[in-house]
Amino acid sequence: MEAYADGRYTKFCPFAFESGCWETALITEASCAALEMDLHYANDAGAWTGEHTETIEKADVTGGEFTPVVFGHDEYDVGWIHDVRCADSPAASPQITEPIQPSAATKAIATPLQGGEAANFAFDVQQRPAVGAEESHVAN
Repeated sequence: MEAYADGRYTKFCPFAFESGCWETALITEASCAALEMDLHYANDAGAWTGEHTETIEKADVTGGEFTPVVFGHDEYDVGWIHDVRCADSPAASPQITEPIQPSAATKAIATPLQGGEAANFAFDVQQRPAVGAEESHVAN
């Protein structure tokens, strides 16, 4: 997984998020027709579980390719992808690859950040003008 603060996926951030979105790319080892991702949000940058959770889905994910994952929540300071699974079948569940060598725009870390910094596991809100989103949202 990579996260970006350079605006490359800003067009996928819904206008409704005044504080912006976390812009990431997920790289799975296997293809998946229905990829589910659990998102966690918190106001404590050191939290390992969220105060609010939701699940988003991506369709037709191709293994080994960058899949944009853009999400946001104005009521929380930090947000992260907590779990990823392939809903096709238990046997088809893709595994997330170990963090790849980050691009020049990212830093590999394992803790939540603040201030729009890029990271590989936890992400903070980034400013954006947005255009619509391609994910379906199911809030918990």
